[in-house]
Parts: sequence; structure tokens; C-alpha cells
Amino acid sequence: MGFHHALATDLDGDPMIVWTRYNSGGTLELLGRRLSATGARGAVTSLGLGDRPAVALDDDGDGMLVFHTVVPKSTPPYSHTRSSARLISRSGTFGTTKTLTSDGRVPRVDTRPTARFTVVWQQESFPYAIKSVTGP
Repeated sequence: MGFHHALATDLDGDPMIVWTRYNSGGTLELLGRRLSATGARGAVTSLGLGDRPAVALDDDGDGMLVFHTVVPKSTPPYSHTRSSARLISRSGTFGTTKTLTSDGRVPRVDTRPTARFTVVWQQESFPYAIKSVTGP
């Protein structure tokens, strides 16, 4: 069963979909799949733990996936969230996870036509500021 999901499409009409589901350990994991404009479905890729995904594709199909992960602190039940990103190649391959911040939640991403991405997120700790970063 899927929970949070996100969809983006490049200029040729080829979409990328990402979603979350509970794994056997009871934590949320991310999954992704490239689709084609003709309806062909690529393989489902397991992307590790994460929640609240967002995805953006530029005109050529280069993309970025952003999400947050709940990280337990030393004194349960307290925790914080870390916001991360993964680049996506034109072929639909996901790059390695890069941490954007260790104090951020519900990141969102958008792009220009040529692979320059801007990510925004809310700082989880007080004063709950909105932060952003732009880059490849």
C-alpha cells in the first residue's frame, strides 16, 4: 500500500513517480519508477528509508528527488528530521543520497528547463524558518 507519492514529467512526456510504503520493519521506505510516454513501465527501485517525497524533472529528463527521514535522538521518543536529495539521470537512474540539512522537514523541489534545482524546506527546530538551496 502506497502513502505519499509524487509525479513529474519531462518535456517529452516521460514521467517519474516516487512513493512511500511501510516496509517489513514498520518504517516508511521510498520507491521510484520511470514510466514512458508510451506507457512502458520501468523497474521499481527501492530508495531506502524516507517520507514525504517530491520530484522534479527538467525538459531533458534530468531530475531530483527530495524527501525527509525521521532520525531518532538519544532519548526516545524524541526525534528530528533530516532532509535529503538524490539526483535522477535522464535514463531514470537514481544517484546517491545527499543530506541537505539535519534540521529540516517536508522538502519541495522545482527546476528550470536545464537542470538547476531549487529546494525549500521548513526548519524543524524553533523558529521553524523556511530555508532553501539552489544548485545541480
